[in-house]
Amino acid sequence: MLHLHHGNRPENLATALATLLRVDPLPLLATETIVVPSTALARWLGFRLADSLGIATQNAFVFPASHVWQLIGRVLPDVAPSNPFDRAAMQWRLLRLLGDSRAPEVRHYLEGDDGSRQYELAGKVAALFDRYLVERPDWIADWSAGRRLGLGADEGWQSALWRALLADLPTVSSEHPRERFFTALQEQPGLRARLPRRLNLFCVEAMPALYWEVFVGLAAWVDLHVFVLAPSREYWGDIEKMREQLRMEIEHPDAAMLYETGHPLLASLGRTRQPAVVRLADTAAQAPCAEHAYFSDPPATLLGKLQRNILDLAPSRDAAVDASLQIHACHGAQREAEVLLDRLLDRFEAWPDLRPADILILTPDIETYGPIVEAVLAHAPRAHRIPCSVADRPLAMAPLWRALRRLCVVAAGELDAESVMALLEEPALRRAFAIEADELPRLRDWVAEAGIRWGVDGAARARRGLPADEANSWRAGLQRLLLGVALPDQPERLWQDQLPVCGIEGERAACLGRFIDFAEAVFELNLKVSARETASAWCRLLAATLERCLAPSEAEEPQAQRLRDALAHVSDMAQLARSTQRLPLAVMLRELDAQLAEQVSPQAFVSGGATIAALQPGRPVAARVVCLVGMNDGAWPRPAPVLGFDLMAAYPRAGDRNRRGEERYAFLEALLCAADALIVTYAGRDPRSNVELPPAAPLAELIDSVAQMTGRAAEALVVQHPLQPFSTDYFAAGDPRLFSFDAEHAARAPLPVAPPFIPRELHFEAADLDEISLPELRRYFAHPVRYFMREGLGIHLEENEELLEIHEPFVPDHREAYRLRAACFDGLVAGEPVDHLATVLRARGWLPLGVAGDLAVEAAQASALPLWQALQPWIEGQRREDVDVRFEAQGLLLQGRLGGLSDRGLWRVRLGKLRAQDRLALWLDHLLLNIAQPSDVPLRSLLVATDGVLQLGPEPQAQPILADLLALYRAGQGQALPFYANTSWAWCMQKGWKDAWNGNDFQKIAGERDDPYIRLAMRDSPDDPLGEAFQALAQRIFAPLRRALESGEGRDDD
Repeated sequence: MLHLHHGNRPENLATALATLLRVDPLPLLATETIVVPSTALARWLGFRLADSLGIATQNAFVFPASHVWQLIGRVLPDVAPSNPFDRAAMQWRLLRLLGDSRAPEVRHYLEGDDGSRQYELAGKVAALFDRYLVERPDWIADWSAGRRLGLGADEGWQSALWRALLADLPTVSSEHPRERFFTALQEQPGLRARLPRRLNLFCVEAMPALYWEVFVGLAAWVDLHVFVLAPSREYWGDIEKMREQLRMEIEHPDAAMLYETGHPLLASLGRTRQPAVVRLADTAAQAPCAEHAYFSDPPATLLGKLQRNILDLAPSRDAAVDASLQIHACHGAQREAEVLLDRLLDRFEAWPDLRPADILILTPDIETYGPIVEAVLAHAPRAHRIPCSVADRPLAMAPLWRALRRLCVVAAGELDAESVMALLEEPALRRAFAIEADELPRLRDWVAEAGIRWGVDGAARARRGLPADEANSWRAGLQRLLLGVALPDQPERLWQDQLPVCGIEGERAACLGRFIDFAEAVFELNLKVSARETASAWCRLLAATLERCLAPSEAEEPQAQRLRDALAHVSDMAQLARSTQRLPLAVMLRELDAQLAEQVSPQAFVSGGATIAALQPGRPVAARVVCLVGMNDGAWPRPAPVLGFDLMAAYPRAGDRNRRGEERYAFLEALLCAADALIVTYAGRDPRSNVELPPAAPLAELIDSVAQMTGRAAEALVVQHPLQPFSTDYFAAGDPRLFSFDAEHAARAPLPVAPPFIPRELHFEAADLDEISLPELRRYFAHPVRYFMREGLGIHLEENEELLEIHEPFVPDHREAYRLRAACFDGLVAGEPVDHLATVLRARGWLPLGVAGDLAVEAAQASALPLWQALQPWIEGQRREDVDVRFEAQGLLLQGRLGGLSDRGLWRVRLGKLRAQDRLALWLDHLLLNIAQPSDVPLRSLLVATDGVLQLGPEPQAQPILADLLALYRAGQGQALPFYANTSWAWCMQKGWKDAWNGNDFQKIAGERDDPYIRLAMRDSPDDPLGEAFQALAQRIFAPLRRALESGEGRDDD
């Protein structure tokens, strides 16, 4: 007999089902069958039953399509255990059959295809056939009989493909076996014993007609209990939107009286569900039926009144705005999550009995919003932390599949250095090769020093149609690293035109061995994934790669097993379909993405904390607080592109599945499932431009409905949030709807103006006598602000890790050209022949291939030669040993070593243009030279650059000048001194100091004010960065140098 259970709350229906199971239990060990629309609802319902019954066991939660096939299989033994027309099974057969198709349309589409388009087309046609079988069985019957229905040009190749699919399954009938199923039950009463005593349909009344007819037909022999989540206790199968009602009154006034508008929100969002409501009413009228009602009145809040209006189909206009229904416009996903945290904390404060498990957070974009919301809620300060979990994190998002997929994609590419090294960021891959995370910087340095850019070797490049040159390849670079182990004491010695990479000994050599094992595995995979293979071959390769290259942790082992099962399933499906089509790797990765995306964690909705899940149709899960985040324009309902050859879209019928309509109804279900509060957020402003953005269409309709209920303007119902969570708007006595629980931000709120980044001088504990090296002192005066930020505050504004070079050298950039000039200058000083120098540079991987490399050496040599010639008298004089220097002043001991000494004095070279930092570095060295006064070394210093010469003579005041500089160094340990080398020098010379500070926008030359460290130090500071303090400091540092340059032996030819 048929039993219809109506209720407006999912928990009421769950209680009714629990009561049924308690009052009328099945025999011992019998299984209770509960048909549900989704896994999420099944898990929620299972725990509700356990709460009501004390224990929930022997319950089988099944889906309509699969269970109908199982029921038929119980009665008809000749029916296959699994549906041969399952979409996945059809896809692999169609993949093969499309290749054999003679239809002009198909052959034209697949012309020149590598298998990708054929795979995509097979999937789309399989999905269409799956819908035709359920919603157009009459079409399928006619096509099977060879009849055409006049459905357009696309019917020809589709019907031919369907008949080819039937011919490929000779033992399978094209007609659904439901007719034979019911005939057998009618004619053979003994077969009815194979049916379950009771069937329970929970919130699946909108299933396709084919399955509904099977279940309703079984009500003649089994107890069929249908639990219907009804938004209204009234019949609403014929209500229309107000716009449609007005149109009917104009065009068909006689028929208009047969329609009602009911509640506008239900009429609009529930339109797709109306055919199911009509079908349900017709079924109840035509068959013996017992009806049960479990409607409960919502509370007297704004949300409750909205639900009550829908329940009674009676809109009201006297509701007051309260916190039970909130809509928030934010600047992006991060701000939505932060606002949501504050709203939930407010609800916890208002309702002491609220638990995290009472909160359900739904989003249309789980991949974007899931991790962000989880991070904000679960990692808030301890007092404000809300335990939560992401229920819909599919296996396709799991770290293990991500690592395996990433490995295959990189292996199929050019194996550029950055991509290969980025693979080692995956923990499972590192574990497989025993590589520690702290070894990665060293490995990256080795790869860069070995000159590795891309490609396994010359042969791999030749397979891509490029010259088979080994330079800058992985094999050549690894050979250099191994030579560094074999020849540790001869780093600059060429061996068969290869240059060792030095510094690889002891434990580092073992690390290199493990790294080479990893590289060889990638090279081997590179050979295997470059060709096309069958699906089964790809699955075997991926399974082998998983075992060899990934080492799952104990927590990841369930992921690994599910991944193995998915690979085995795809392989079995392809073999069953006798698919021999060779496919590229990208196709198989997409297939596995699709398979794994359907597999979610078995722990969904059972974490005990707040649940973050995807907003999907068929999930009427109740909660005290329902939150909808990411309800942005275009996000819900999602775009639903229609295939050009979809015959159902061209010839629609009433009751056809409408995905956009189902998603609109899912929004309505979420509203009805919220018991105490509904909190909705969306990106209402662009975070960059602050341009206003509209909400999703269903949310806009909700806002309009609430505006009519409350008499408030729609704009006034939406809370507009500031861009930043620390905005003073949250803590000022303004809009009471803007508030924050963040104590750190609240403490800063009363300040009308943000404080300076460094409000006062800092003091660090130091020993009575600090030691400082000469290189460190040079580094300080080159950029005092940066030095203070890095060494004093530990702030590093640069990227932590520079990307590896992935392109082989062709035309040297500025940095590479400087490096080549330096090598050529050193070669000139050492007297090395140019040919030998070019061989060494080529072995290092610094030169382009062929003639381009020769030209690069010639250009560098030509640039270095004038500098060497200018310094030749100093270099070719009698060289002096390096001198160790010590100088103590201001509580500091300065130690260093002066090199570049000859019988002419101290010489330096700058292989570029002369900078203020170069002048200062020479000045420091010159002061120490005058203090140390080594024998046989004149107290003169020379710096030669590409654009000038700097020369200094003896300095009698070296000690007090250097002592003063050390005093400035000491002062600079507690504050960022306003000294900017280039601007300070230009100001002292009264020449171009504004350009040095501001830069030149026309020539795209940055000024010192654009330096990130200087910008940070000046942030919110009321002081003029070029004021009196700057001028006094520039004069104090550079005035002695300027006097020395203007003295008898001084010279500055810039």
